[in-house]
Amino acid sequence: MSARPAGALIVSAPGSRLEAERAKDIWDMSQFGHTGRLHFTAINQPWLRAAAKEWAIEDLLHHRGATVTSTMQAHVTALAELSESLHSHRSDHGLIVGELGRSDIDAFLQRLAFRQHQNKISALSRSMICRKAHHTLRQMRLFGLARAGRPLSGLPADFELRPQDVPRRPDALPPHRAVPEEILGQLCDALPLLRTRTNRVLATAVELLIETGRRPSEILQLSWDCLARDHDDEFVLVYDDIKNNRAGRRLPITQGTATLIAGQQQSTRERYPQVPTSELLLLPSAQQNPIGCRAM
Repeated sequence: MSARPAGALIVSAPGSRLEAERAKDIWDMSQFGHTGRLHFTAINQPWLRAAAKEWAIEDLLHHRGATVTSTMQAHVTALAELSESLHSHRSDHGLIVGELGRSDIDAFLQRLAFRQHQNKISALSRSMICRKAHHTLRQMRLFGLARAGRPLSGLPADFELRPQDVPRRPDALPPHRAVPEEILGQLCDALPLLRTRTNRVLATAVELLIETGRRPSEILQLSWDCLARDHDDEFVLVYDDIKNNRAGRRLPITQGTATLIAGQQQSTRERYPQVPTSELLLLPSAQQNPIGCRAM
């Protein structure tokens, strides 16, 4: 029997060996004319796993070469990251397709940003995961997988990554956009001294800027009740993205940052004991601010 040329795709008929391979969660890519194995096991939701498989079959029609399996695995892994985000932050674990929306994409993006902040993934990995998830979801819709009877049937249109959601690769960033690490390290080291030289509100604001990476306007406008817990019982910061007009965004934060916010909440509450917390800001101005509703 002659060997199939590398990259030659054979379309499977119902009941064929290729059809049986497609039903598996780990594909032997030699059945499709390639090398290695393609793993779908890390995708939790059946609808997303089925869509990933159909995308892979369609994508195989357009690619040849020795790196096909590894390239496709990188895209499937990006979908697995999205899957894990849905599983962890939604009460239905992302199983109900029609209930998904833009807020779930926001949670996915924030989760990746938080993991980078904790040094669990690199800036490059974060950028590539977003890029590949954006590409794959877009391709799925182009391949018709959102039509009735297909795996993405009923998926809302706003469940998608936009081009502006994809962080720039670190090697593509223009120079001098970020504070150099050695300077940021000095700022962090100087925080204890800052607390002795200025008032608590300002020191807390500076520390929150460093810990969360949010814009100054977003930190200064934090409401008193900005500290919450997500579905997985982890702490999140609830803030308004003023620049993009997106209110109530939820950013995962560390236990240390949550403790910092809780301490500031207590301080603000003691300062304004008669004002309902729903009307207070977390970081109120110390001057001409009798009811705590004006930011510093």
